[in-house]
Amino acid sequence: MSISTRSRERADATIERLGDRYGEFTPTVREGALTQPRYSETVNRFEADGVIGGAGAWVRDQRDRVLLVRPRDSKGWVDPGRAQRAGESLEATARAAVGEQTGVEISIEGVRHAQLFEYQAEDRGWPPVYALNVLFDGEPTGERQPDAGDSIGAVDWWRSLPNTVAYEEMTELPFPATD
Repeated sequence: MSISTRSRERADATIERLGDRYGEFTPTVREGALTQPRYSETVNRFEADGVIGGAGAWVRDQRDRVLLVRPRDSKGWVDPGRAQRAGESLEATARAAVGEQTGVEISIEGVRHAQLFEYQAEDRGWPPVYALNVLFDGEPTGERQPDAGDSIGAVDWWRSLPNTVAYEEMTELPFPATD
Protein backbone atom coordinates (compact mmCIF):
# COMPACT_ATOMS: atom_id res chain seq x y z
CA MET A 1 0.00 0.00 0.00
CA SER A 2 1.38 3.45 -0.91
CA ILE A 3 2.34 6.18 1.55
CA SER A 4 -0.48 8.25 0.08
CA THR A 5 -3.10 5.57 0.83
CA ARG A 6 -1.72 4.75 4.29
CA SER A 7 -1.40 8.37 5.43
CA ARG A 8 -4.89 9.20 4.13
CA GLU A 9 -6.39 6.15 5.83
CA ARG A 10 -4.68 7.12 9.11
CA ALA A 11 -6.05 10.67 8.83
CA ASP A 12 -9.56 9.41 7.98
CA ALA A 13 -9.54 6.97 10.91
CA THR A 14 -8.47 9.77 13.26
CA ILE A 15 -11.20 12.07 11.94
CA GLU A 16 -13.76 9.31 12.51
CA ARG A 17 -12.50 8.63 16.05
CA LEU A 18 -12.56 12.32 16.96
CA GLY A 19 -16.03 12.68 15.42
CA ASP A 20 -17.33 9.78 17.51
CA ARG A 21 -15.92 11.34 20.66
CA TYR A 22 -16.59 15.08 20.15
CA GLY A 23 -19.25 15.25 17.44
CA GLU A 24 -18.94 15.21 13.69
CA PHE A 25 -16.83 17.84 11.96
CA THR A 26 -15.51 18.37 8.46
CA PRO A 27 -11.84 19.26 8.12
CA THR A 28 -10.78 21.96 5.71
CA VAL A 29 -8.72 20.37 2.93
CA ARG A 30 -5.56 22.24 2.01
CA GLU A 31 -2.97 21.47 -0.64
CA GLY A 32 0.68 22.30 -0.27
CA ALA A 33 4.09 21.62 -1.75
CA LEU A 34 7.08 20.44 0.22
CA THR A 35 10.68 20.59 -0.86
CA GLN A 36 12.06 17.17 -1.74
CA PRO A 37 14.07 16.93 1.53
CA ARG A 38 11.06 18.01 3.63
CA TYR A 39 8.80 15.56 1.77
CA SER A 40 11.28 12.72 2.40
CA GLU A 41 11.53 13.73 6.07
CA THR A 42 7.73 13.67 6.36
CA VAL A 43 7.47 10.24 4.74
CA ASN A 44 10.29 8.87 6.91
CA ARG A 45 8.56 10.20 10.03
CA PHE A 46 5.34 8.44 9.06
CA GLU A 47 7.21 5.21 8.31
CA ALA A 48 9.11 5.32 11.63
CA ASP A 49 6.50 6.78 13.99
CA GLY A 50 3.16 6.29 12.21
CA VAL A 51 2.25 9.96 12.64
CA ILE A 52 2.06 13.04 10.47
CA GLY A 53 0.42 16.22 11.65
CA GLY A 54 -0.15 17.85 14.97
CA ALA A 55 -2.53 19.52 17.36
CA GLY A 56 -3.07 22.60 19.45
CA ALA A 57 -5.73 24.09 21.65
CA TRP A 58 -7.95 27.16 21.68
CA VAL A 59 -7.86 27.63 25.45
CA ARG A 60 -10.51 29.89 27.01
CA ASP A 61 -10.54 31.00 30.62
CA GLN A 62 -13.37 32.12 32.94
CA ARG A 63 -12.68 35.78 32.07
CA ASP A 64 -13.47 35.21 28.37
CA ARG A 65 -9.85 35.34 27.20
CA VAL A 66 -7.88 33.10 24.82
CA LEU A 67 -4.39 31.80 25.62
CA LEU A 68 -1.90 32.57 22.83
CA VAL A 69 1.85 32.23 22.42
CA ARG A 70 4.45 34.02 20.32
CA PRO A 71 7.29 31.62 19.41
CA ARG A 72 10.82 33.01 19.71
CA ASP A 73 11.34 32.79 15.95
CA SER A 74 8.06 34.52 15.05
CA LYS A 75 6.58 37.98 15.30
CA GLY A 76 3.04 36.60 15.21
CA TRP A 77 0.81 35.21 17.95
CA VAL A 78 -0.62 31.71 17.61
CA ASP A 79 -2.57 29.13 19.59
CA PRO A 80 -0.23 26.73 21.39
CA GLY A 81 0.43 23.54 19.43
CA ARG A 82 3.06 21.20 18.04
CA ALA A 83 3.72 18.12 15.92
CA GLN A 84 2.32 14.81 17.10
CA ARG A 85 4.85 12.36 18.52
CA ALA A 86 4.94 8.58 18.22
CA GLY A 87 2.41 6.83 20.44
CA GLU A 88 0.59 10.06 21.24
CA SER A 89 -3.07 10.82 20.52
CA LEU A 90 -3.84 14.22 19.07
CA GLU A 91 -5.57 15.13 22.34
CA ALA A 92 -2.37 14.27 24.25
CA THR A 93 -0.39 16.32 21.71
CA ALA A 94 -2.58 19.37 22.34
CA ARG A 95 -2.45 19.01 26.15
CA ALA A 96 1.33 18.52 26.06
CA ALA A 97 1.87 21.47 23.71
CA VAL A 98 -0.11 23.83 25.94
CA GLY A 99 1.73 22.58 29.04
CA GLU A 100 5.18 22.78 27.43
CA GLN A 101 4.62 26.20 25.87
CA THR A 102 2.64 27.92 28.63
CA GLY A 103 2.77 25.85 31.82
CA VAL A 104 -1.05 25.72 31.85
CA GLU A 105 -2.77 22.33 32.20
CA ILE A 106 -5.98 21.87 30.21
CA SER A 107 -8.88 19.56 29.55
CA ILE A 108 -10.00 18.92 25.97
CA GLU A 109 -13.63 19.91 25.41
CA GLY A 110 -14.12 19.42 21.66
CA VAL A 111 -12.79 20.06 18.18
CA ARG A 112 -12.63 23.75 17.17
CA HIS A 113 -11.45 23.01 13.63
CA ALA A 114 -9.25 20.64 11.66
CA GLN A 115 -7.21 20.85 8.50
CA LEU A 116 -6.32 17.92 6.28
CA PHE A 117 -3.20 18.77 4.29
CA GLU A 118 -2.37 17.04 1.02
CA TYR A 119 1.34 17.58 0.50
CA GLN A 120 3.07 17.03 -2.84
CA ALA A 121 6.81 17.03 -3.39
CA GLU A 122 7.91 20.07 -5.39
CA ASP A 123 8.89 19.24 -8.98
CA ARG A 124 8.35 15.52 -8.45
CA GLY A 125 5.67 13.08 -9.50
CA TRP A 126 5.64 11.41 -6.10
CA PRO A 127 2.36 10.44 -4.44
CA PRO A 128 0.83 12.93 -2.03
CA VAL A 129 1.19 12.45 1.71
CA TYR A 130 -1.59 13.49 4.10
CA ALA A 131 -1.29 15.25 7.45
CA LEU A 132 -4.06 16.11 9.90
CA ASN A 133 -3.78 19.16 12.15
CA VAL A 134 -6.48 19.62 14.79
CA LEU A 135 -7.26 22.63 16.96
CA PHE A 136 -9.16 21.51 20.05
CA ASP A 137 -11.27 23.58 22.41
CA GLY A 138 -9.57 23.54 25.79
CA GLU A 139 -10.19 24.82 29.31
CA PRO A 140 -7.61 25.38 32.05
CA THR A 141 -7.87 22.79 34.82
CA GLY A 142 -6.00 24.78 37.48
CA GLU A 143 -5.12 28.26 38.60
CA ARG A 144 -1.56 28.33 37.27
CA GLN A 145 -0.55 31.53 35.50
CA PRO A 146 1.00 31.17 32.04
CA ASP A 147 4.78 31.05 31.81
CA ALA A 148 6.60 30.92 28.45
CA GLY A 149 8.35 27.63 27.68
CA ASP A 150 11.83 27.36 26.16
CA SER A 151 10.80 27.89 22.52
CA ILE A 152 8.28 30.62 23.34
CA GLY A 153 9.09 34.33 23.37
CA ALA A 154 5.84 35.39 25.04
CA VAL A 155 2.57 33.98 26.35
CA ASP A 156 -0.56 35.91 27.32
CA TRP A 157 -4.33 35.85 27.58
CA TRP A 158 -6.15 37.85 24.86
CA ARG A 159 -9.68 39.29 24.69
CA SER A 160 -9.32 40.39 21.09
CA LEU A 161 -7.30 39.40 18.06
CA PRO A 162 -3.66 40.52 18.30
CA ASN A 163 -2.40 42.88 15.59
CA THR A 164 0.06 40.26 14.33
CA VAL A 165 -0.96 36.62 14.01
CA ALA A 166 1.09 33.69 12.75
CA TYR A 167 -1.50 32.28 10.34
CA GLU A 168 -4.43 33.81 8.45
CA GLU A 169 -7.08 31.36 9.72
CA MET A 170 -6.69 32.83 13.22
CA THR A 171 -8.62 35.87 12.03
CA GLU A 172 -11.68 33.61 11.65
CA LEU A 173 -11.55 32.30 15.23
CA PRO A 174 -13.83 33.86 17.85
CA PHE A 175 -12.68 36.87 19.85
CA PRO A 176 -13.81 37.37 22.52
CA ALA A 177 -13.27 33.75 23.39
CA THR A 178 -16.94 32.75 23.56
CA ASP A 179 -18.90 31.90 20.45
